[in-house]
Amino acid sequence: MGSLPSGGRMVAVEATEEEVSGWLVDGAVIAAVNGPVAVVVSGVEDAVEAVVERARGEGRRTTRLRVSHAFHSPLMEPMLAEFAQVLAKVEFRAPSIPVVSNVTGEVASAGELCSPEYWVRHVREAVRFGDGVGAVLAQGVTTVVELGPEPVLTAMGASHPGVVENGAVFLPTLGRRTGDVNGFLTALARVHARGHQVDWTSLGRADDLARELPTYAFQHQRYWLDAPAPEPGVVEHVPEQAVLLNAVAQQDADGLAHTLGLAPDAPLTAVLPALQTWSREQARLAAADALRYRVSWTELPSPADAVPLDGTWLVTVPGEPVDPDLVIAVEKALVDAGARVERCEPAELRARLAAVAPRGVLCLPAVGAQRDHDRERGIATGALAVLDLLHTVQDAGVDTRVWALTRDAVCAQAGDAAPDPWQAQVWGLGRVAALEHPTLWGGLIDVSGTSPAAQLTGLAAALADTTGDDQIALRGELLLGRRLIRGTVPTSVPEPETGSTAPWTDGSVLITGGTGALGAQTARWLARNGARTLVLTSRQGPAAPAVAALRTELEERGAEVVVESCDVTDAVALATLRDRLADAGTPVRTVVHTAGVASELPLAELDEDGYAAVVRAKVVGAQVLDEVLGDELAAFVVYSSIAGVWGSARAGAYAAGNAHLDALIERRRAQGRSGTALAWGPWGGGGMADERLTREMQARGVSALDPEEAVAAFGRAVRADDSTVVLADIDWSRLADIFTVNRPSPLFDPLGTVETERGGVGADGTATAAGTAGADGVSGPGDSDAGTAGATPFVARWTALSGGERRRVLVETVCAQAAAELGHASGGTIEPERPFQELGFDSLAAVGLRQRLEKLTGLKLPATLVFDHPTPAALAQVVASALAERVGGASGASAVLGELDRLEAALAALDAGSDPAARGRITLRLSNLLTRFQNADDEPTAASGAAETAAEQLDSATDDQLFDLIEKEFGIS
Repeated sequence: MGSLPSGGRMVAVEATEEEVSGWLVDGAVIAAVNGPVAVVVSGVEDAVEAVVERARGEGRRTTRLRVSHAFHSPLMEPMLAEFAQVLAKVEFRAPSIPVVSNVTGEVASAGELCSPEYWVRHVREAVRFGDGVGAVLAQGVTTVVELGPEPVLTAMGASHPGVVENGAVFLPTLGRRTGDVNGFLTALARVHARGHQVDWTSLGRADDLARELPTYAFQHQRYWLDAPAPEPGVVEHVPEQAVLLNAVAQQDADGLAHTLGLAPDAPLTAVLPALQTWSREQARLAAADALRYRVSWTELPSPADAVPLDGTWLVTVPGEPVDPDLVIAVEKALVDAGARVERCEPAELRARLAAVAPRGVLCLPAVGAQRDHDRERGIATGALAVLDLLHTVQDAGVDTRVWALTRDAVCAQAGDAAPDPWQAQVWGLGRVAALEHPTLWGGLIDVSGTSPAAQLTGLAAALADTTGDDQIALRGELLLGRRLIRGTVPTSVPEPETGSTAPWTDGSVLITGGTGALGAQTARWLARNGARTLVLTSRQGPAAPAVAALRTELEERGAEVVVESCDVTDAVALATLRDRLADAGTPVRTVVHTAGVASELPLAELDEDGYAAVVRAKVVGAQVLDEVLGDELAAFVVYSSIAGVWGSARAGAYAAGNAHLDALIERRRAQGRSGTALAWGPWGGGGMADERLTREMQARGVSALDPEEAVAAFGRAVRADDSTVVLADIDWSRLADIFTVNRPSPLFDPLGTVETERGGVGADGTATAAGTAGADGVSGPGDSDAGTAGATPFVARWTALSGGERRRVLVETVCAQAAAELGHASGGTIEPERPFQELGFDSLAAVGLRQRLEKLTGLKLPATLVFDHPTPAALAQVVASALAERVGGASGASAVLGELDRLEAALAALDAGSDPAARGRITLRLSNLLTRFQNADDEPTAASGAAETAAEQLDSATDDQLFDLIEKEFGIS
């Protein structure tokens, strides 16, 4: 290597191999093809720089690689002969498992791998990583593990077109923000969870891992709840029922026949089966309507007085500000509220964090001079700026809050400007930050219009968290908070039989990701409901698995089917397909964009490449479809996700991409064009959520959608010309608890399922009041009546105990309930002083324990109970204090009198000849206790202070000192 010439360079270029090949000059070659638009150029520095300039001129991103030499280029040739001589001395053996070659991009033969010439080629020729990933997927591999210090290849591999269609997952082992052991074991666990066999004994802990199974038969206990059977013949009311009932009431035989799809003279024997079919369809539509939710905005109470801000606030702007007036107005609003403000460049943020320990950090991605977005990869540079800021603040380890101020990211009221989808990515990312970093993330604030500086009246109130909201729109003097409410059921949906009203019956229906699970289900429904031409696009096209059977099924339903291998992120390819369909007399009139890439990675490990790998298919595909096909479409439907609506842990990029889609549709509607965004919960039957993720979401209250109900909801939304709709099967009593376990949020309050600790305005606009909560956040069940009236059996028993017994019983109870939540046999396995986190508690277990204790005690406990009081002993103490306050008053006096009765009996039983020193200690303690009780309502006096001092001396006094004290205090000798 020492003989190699200097001056080489390697640069990553965001372009296709074909494009880069056309830009090459002498001295520069393609060194790697890592993906569809990920190519590395290597060679002489001037030649590579010429390629870089050409790429930048085309608007493409380039990144210089930090390498010592220009690998895989002609500059490596001086060392090849000597390298071959070294390899000739190496003993090669045939591999025991298949090896995919990065030289050929195919499975390598034993002859190749055992040949020195092959490894010489490896140094000089291009790395064909992208082709290699395709070869791996072609072998049926669905789980790929990256062995390396950082997850570099995971992000590149996950962006391969075949990953989603094959249901494959790329798993990293190590990362710069995860410990080596923890990261590696986590990767093994994820491999195991995906159904692969892991040899755990190879970790060297076989004795710890191996367990003898009991010889007796396992005891099976059924925990599933039986759903109540519906009453036969009863169907919930849906709007379509009015059509049939009116026809019956008016004796309209033709109308009735039309509703049931029969001829007017059909016999009764045909009517009854048709009624049954109609009834079942109405039940399906009723179930679909129950899935509907939508985002709304509510006016928040404005503080009567100016809200003060304290401490230092850092204001950071990505790049030079293009709207300096807004930056100045933001800084003035903070100063006027009492804050000390420093404007801080992103590059110097780490140093300033350590120097000033700020009260908060406010990022302004709305006004940076950086390009608003990286179009080719679908990245909003403002979202990346917020992600980098989170990494910086987290690494600095300071106690502060991060806020982001956007401009036109959301449409919060009538008259708002059309939302900016690129700014909306910041909101999608921020919702995930609130879940993953509840104490670090502050929230999201949006301003709107051409004069946003005039809308900062409520900025200080928002940053001071006076409203409890973390998603706020500032509009004039109004503060608006984001809420999720139940969606209205369409009341004037055109009848399915009137084909002219259904947009998909005219021209072609283009379904992106059409050969995938969601696209195929949508195509089936469209074929059943009159679609004449279905165009299914995907990267693999006709080569996709099971596509032949899908084509046959759709054709049997009367549809003409076209399956195309088309990258919808390629505007030229999409325009070519559009023109070809138009020339054939079937122009594209409806688009259903289902294509997308899902990936699980926490924000702490998410980098630019990983972000781009996820958002590109969703965002760039939607943007290109909008521009190439958008103006003439009767329906433009995008499949987004609930992750973009309220966030999902480990899905930051996915949430950002889906928030972009929702905003894109709102923008289209504001421009008078068609558009419907369906934010789906997980689908059953092979949707984007795998089996493990589906189980996790079920445990959190999010059930997988029945595909038939889902496509019925799709039809309802498109027929009704909905704009943005959330479609999900949610158990709100479960999800709302888990969603707020680490951080309160009013997002779900209008659904009436979250019992918040704060008072405020209910969903109907009426004032509400919560029970009075103490400093620990624990409050009673609503009434303030003292005593044990209406107390639970546990509280009644607990009240009758002495002080020491109360503490012991409550600690044991907390341990027992914690053990039950974890599935342990008894509370004896729980150590009272051991943190819940070490015991294996996650957010689900924390919610379960809180609910168990609420049921036992009748108390209203805060959502953050387990996290605020991290051990069973600490939790028992705060619950004991709340119970003691609740059973105060008359019942408290009764308890004291009961204790005195027991004390009196104990004193009477004391032997008169017992130890005089012991009797003296008893006498002094009783006297001091009486003194403190009599002076309880008075200011502390010297006498009470002396009594307390004497009491403190008792335990350490000798017998002689004790008798002197008794004689001095009471004149007893």
